[in-house]
Amino acid sequence: MNESRNDSMRLIYGYNVLGNIYSRLDDFENAEAYYLKALGLNRALPEYRQESVILNNLSAMFCNLLDKSDIAVDYANEGLKAIETDDMHDLRGYLLANIGGAYDAVKNQNEAFRYYHSARELLEKEKAPINLDELYISLANLHLILNNPDSTYYYAGKAKKMANKFGSTEIQSRALMSLSKADSIHGDYRSALINYQRSIALRDSVWNLQNKNRIAELKIIYETDIKTAENQLLSEQNQLKTRIIRNQRHLIYAISLIVALIIFFSFREYTVKRKILAQKKEIAKKNEQLTDLNRTKDRFFSIIAHDLR
Repeated sequence: MNESRNDSMRLIYGYNVLGNIYSRLDDFENAEAYYLKALGLNRALPEYRQESVILNNLSAMFCNLLDKSDIAVDYANEGLKAIETDDMHDLRGYLLANIGGAYDAVKNQNEAFRYYHSARELLEKEKAPINLDELYISLANLHLILNNPDSTYYYAGKAKKMANKFGSTEIQSRALMSLSKADSIHGDYRSALINYQRSIALRDSVWNLQNKNRIAELKIIYETDIKTAENQLLSEQNQLKTRIIRNQRHLIYAISLIVALIIFFSFREYTVKRKILAQKKEIAKKNEQLTDLNRTKDRFFSIIAHDLR
């Protein structure tokens, strides 16, 4: 029972990881399929408590897609309902940020701001919040759309500071690009050009790293597909062997039945022949006795006839 539970937990983790890989490769159909597999298994094993995490991954995948924003909001709200304890500020913050991102994608700035700020308040309570720097970038870019460069400086600066601390080259590049656009609004084109050039240089290094990661991820998917195909082939071979063994067993049963019937009828025929032979012997014996009686009778009548003469 424990071994089966451990296998299920490993499958949940594995499906979730594959969903993440396919999501990074923009293969959203396969990503969603694996996330939903993980979600289905987790709901059958509620003590594993990964439902809200998987729903967060689903909502994060769809929140920036214009035609999938409603799905992202639905998954995020479902994830919020699945959170069991009030102290999970980080996960609640991620889900709120995903809802904000979904509204941001459809240009609903008021709702985007509301959910972004709710997420920020929760994530800033954490000692080492993950993705807070990305939330700052989202807020910086939203303020750019509303032509608030000072607020863009504030949030892009906070994002850049966090990115420098944690070594996130991608966030550094995005923060510098936001700062460059804010510089342009302010008319500081020299600073805008410097930040732009730095952003592009970092972006190129990020792309190189992403390409390497994508190759590694594709290799994982390829190996997973091969393993799946091998497991399917092995399963089919086992099923074929099972059918062969079952057919052989049926054949053995049929042959055994035929042999038993042959033995039965042979024994019965042997018994009947013995009875017939015994009866023949009995008849021959009685015939012999009858012949003897006839001889005796003939002698008796011969003697009487002689005496009468």
